[in-house]
Amino acid sequence: MSLNSCARTALVCVIALGPLVFASGHAVADGPDCRPLVIGVGGNGERANTNFGRPTIVGDMLEAEAAQGNRVEALDYKSSVWPTGPYTKDESVNDGRARLQARVAAYREECPGGHVKVIGHSLGAEFADQAGADEVVTFGDPRRPGGIYDALPGIIPGISSPGPRDPASNVTTVCHEFDAICDSPAPWSDPAKFVQGWAGYALGWHYYAPDEADGLPPGDYLVDRPAPIPWLPESTPTGIPDAPTAPLPTWEPGPLPSFELLDPGPYRPTPLSAWIPDEVEAFLPPEVNNFVPPPLPAIPPIG
Repeated sequence: MSLNSCARTALVCVIALGPLVFASGHAVADGPDCRPLVIGVGGNGERANTNFGRPTIVGDMLEAEAAQGNRVEALDYKSSVWPTGPYTKDESVNDGRARLQARVAAYREECPGGHVKVIGHSLGAEFADQAGADEVVTFGDPRRPGGIYDALPGIIPGISSPGPRDPASNVTTVCHEFDAICDSPAPWSDPAKFVQGWAGYALGWHYYAPDEADGLPPGDYLVDRPAPIPWLPESTPTGIPDAPTAPLPTWEPGPLPSFELLDPGPYRPTPLSAWIPDEVEAFLPPEVNNFVPPPLPAIPPIG
């Protein structure tokens, strides 16, 4: 083979495999992306909201982290508490814990000296500290002292209670007063505050802004918030102690029918004819068949 033939053959190979050669060269030149990794672990309904393209609290927090130059990832896990979603709380937690541990381990192998921060909200806060991260920040944490797991035993199948979280030197916990998930007595111990907490949860006290933990060292922080029901006493302690945590076994039955099936998803303009049987449509005037129902009134965002 002549020198020119060799050159032509090499040129053809370079052109044909150009993307492969470029990708390999890029990996060698730049190496893995070992920027500090921030993993966001959302709460109940995180996967469903993400699939529908709805904004989430953890999504807002990861955007803020990315703006600071960090590498960010949202953990995709079952993230539901039946019956609001298809999986029980126990199954979601076990699935999320396994996925989070695997993701942190993969980053450690890729970047042995890299820094890992895990942000957990609500359900995601329950296991955010169980993957060996360097830094953990939780919001609306059900396992904080005074949280729902500290007040109520696990007596509902699929919602076993792990009890309160032990203090840790790398965990920062932020909780709004009257957020029932992280600041809740048992109903028999303090009826008024129990009601105030769930009213606060419904009215937006469970929303947390991306900057609420900025500058806070590890520790537990209860942030003052006004009582959501002004005419109800903030607290009416009875002196009856909270119940101890019951050793209820976990329940993982797999996907179950849930309220999530009733979620219509984002509004899409659709004429009535799409839902009217053909036999009936033929007898209706065009203005009825072609009528497009407007979207339901928008619910203001939490917070």
